[in-house]
Amino acid sequence: MKKIILILCVLISSFIYAEGSLNILKNGSLDATKPLEIGDFNLADDGKTKRETPAVRYKLAGKILNEYNVKLDLKDIEKKVLISIKDPIKQEKVLKVVREAYSYLGTKYRWGGNTKNGIDCSGIVHNALLKGGVTTRRVSRLQAKDSKPIKVKDATIGDLVFFKTTDANEITHVGLYLGDGLFLHASSGYEKVVITKLKGFYKKTFSGFGRFI
Repeated sequence: MKKIILILCVLISSFIYAEGSLNILKNGSLDATKPLEIGDFNLADDGKTKRETPAVRYKLAGKILNEYNVKLDLKDIEKKVLISIKDPIKQEKVLKVVREAYSYLGTKYRWGGNTKNGIDCSGIVHNALLKGGVTTRRVSRLQAKDSKPIKVKDATIGDLVFFKTTDANEITHVGLYLGDGLFLHASSGYEKVVITKLKGFYKKTFSGFGRFI
């Protein structure tokens, strides 16, 4: 009997979470009762409109979103760039990218957003890289496709870090890597732009690093 009850609970929970995902996709807002990293899933290639895709189930981020968010002073990152990157041209580009990304810290997450009134994960990456003279496509799955794959041991400040946060086999979330296992991203689960450790939920959904600079 206990096994039957447990199975029923799992099925009901799965249905509820699937419905929550559908609600998010329809109105572009977050159901605060379910901490989900929705990234830019379902955003069309133009970064402006919605594409029609099958319903997906998001992987629950839970309390990990809060536990692994950290504060990191911009000056500390700038020092790390100057020390770790010797090429002066690349150094200057990365500094511009990081400074632009930092200017969005605390900005509200908004699916499909591109401004400081609200921005999503690929939007902030697109805008930051643009400051460094790099033009990227607008959505994370295409940014992953266009970037140069980088091994974990070779990842450095200014690279992109990609995630698969749904049961669909595609990139749905992206952040700007800051080195030392930290990345900056527009998080729907935390509802704003934050700096997070690459641990827990993000380690489990991690897909790889990519480089443009």
